[in-house]
Amino acid sequence: MNIITYLNNNNIIVDENITRKSDRNIIDISNQIDLIVMIQSRLMNNGVTIIPRINSTIGKEVESFRVQNKKVEKILKSINLNDDKSNLDYYILEKGNMALDRAKKTFDAMDNEIYFELIRRSMNNYEMCLGRVDEGNLKLEENEVVKIRTTKYISYNLIEHDLFNYIKRVKRRGFNIQTEKVIDEFIYKSSLSEKSKNYLTALCNYPFETMKLIYKYRYYENNNYDEWIKKIKVAIEIDGDEII
Repeated sequence: MNIITYLNNNNIIVDENITRKSDRNIIDISNQIDLIVMIQSRLMNNGVTIIPRINSTIGKEVESFRVQNKKVEKILKSINLNDDKSNLDYYILEKGNMALDRAKKTFDAMDNEIYFELIRRSMNNYEMCLGRVDEGNLKLEENEVVKIRTTKYISYNLIEHDLFNYIKRVKRRGFNIQTEKVIDEFIYKSSLSEKSKNYLTALCNYPFETMKLIYKYRYYENNNYDEWIKKIKVAIEIDGDEII
């Protein structure tokens, strides 16, 4: 059975013509969470084992954050050892170390025993994630038919990561959301445990936008001060306040 057949059997239709709502300033997070929970339930309801050509991304995002964390730490140390630091270097050091401290808190809060327990649950349930569950890729039509725009991002993964990716996209669109409340709503509607809540809280605390920029900083030549200050400020705003 291929993925298209599997989706069709579960009343999920692939429609490449799905478009985002015309007004990008309006969002209904509760409604989209309902839809995320609905499609996750359908993706798991047949107890099918492995569908060909669907990759497993379990653990890959967290591991990429760990690798990024080490590389950013190395970059900041290199900048700090430079005797001829620019004003931008000093700014990057200040904001980068703040982001690094926050990233370390994220990993400190991520209990390894709980993390591996969630991985085992995901593997036992053959949990799937769409990867993209925003309004531009996931919609509910009449008669409970769910439409998705692409199967490109579907993978075996902890279902918590669909919400994590949705929160990231919502933040990038400039919405100031109460992340903890969004997590609580998803946990309740998905009938997940406190362990899932703690895991999601740790994930969403990770300053992914700022860390991504710091990682790129040393690979650019002729860095423009004003341009980078603007980029860093936007990244910090998207990452939002710490939640752990």
